[in-house]
Amino acid sequence: MQIEATPKDVAQWLSEILRSTFTEENGLFYFAWRIDSETQKTISVSIEKLADIINTLRSKQFSDETCLYDDHSLDTVARNAGLPYRGDTTRLSDTENGVEYELSEPSDEYVVFLLYKLSRIGPIRTFFRARIGPARRLVDENRTYTIFEVARYSIRQWSIKIKTQKKKTYQDLSEFSTSFTFHLSYNLDAAIIPVRYFEEAYRFSAVSERRSRPEEIVAPRRLYIADLVYHYQMAVSAEGPFLEFISYYHVFEHFFEAIFQDDLIEKVKSSITHP
Repeated sequence: MQIEATPKDVAQWLSEILRSTFTEENGLFYFAWRIDSETQKTISVSIEKLADIINTLRSKQFSDETCLYDDHSLDTVARNAGLPYRGDTTRLSDTENGVEYELSEPSDEYVVFLLYKLSRIGPIRTFFRARIGPARRLVDENRTYTIFEVARYSIRQWSIKIKTQKKKTYQDLSEFSTSFTFHLSYNLDAAIIPVRYFEEAYRFSAVSERRSRPEEIVAPRRLYIADLVYHYQMAVSAEGPFLEFISYYHVFEHFFEAIFQDDLIEKVKSSITHP
């Protein structure tokens, strides 16, 4: 993908998330992370690391604005509807087909990709809440935090990651992603919805009660029709009964003709074989 950005641009975007300023010295960018009204930490990142991330992004392609992919991987953001965001990771493996599925925090590369796309829409800080006070309970005075850990705390979105051993087309990777999101939605009774536009990633959605635990789920074995998965996820995340009913109805509607044909065939068979 073509990405017109420099390490200094990335540093500027990261500083806007932190509501902070940054300085450059000896090949490093330094950020002031304000934890609360009285506490502040200094975080650094090397200019070389940011340059490497930009080069990695240039070797990839994107689709639907939010989907980052290459021949062996796909990464996209998902609405965290139905699962409380705790930065947990759910990994599933299909060793038979060589596919790895993961629901987790965005990677460093995806964070930069997200910020790059948002910067083309408007000021970065307008997309994120200031999360100063609540950061206090997350801080361990004895450990060092990276700038991307702090950025992910503000972004607070799930990332769907697909990795394959063999080369795959974007269509194949997209089908794996659809299968994975439905598999999780169905087993957890939670609407995990891939986001096509970054503005959608920060909308509030209803939270459904869990009925399973992520560690109990195995990798999906089937592929699903993307439109039906979308309607199912809309039904699970619906805040009112009307939208829930309409969404489930759209799923059922897809099978009406097939059921009618099957029933007709059975009636004809019964009539022919009737003594």
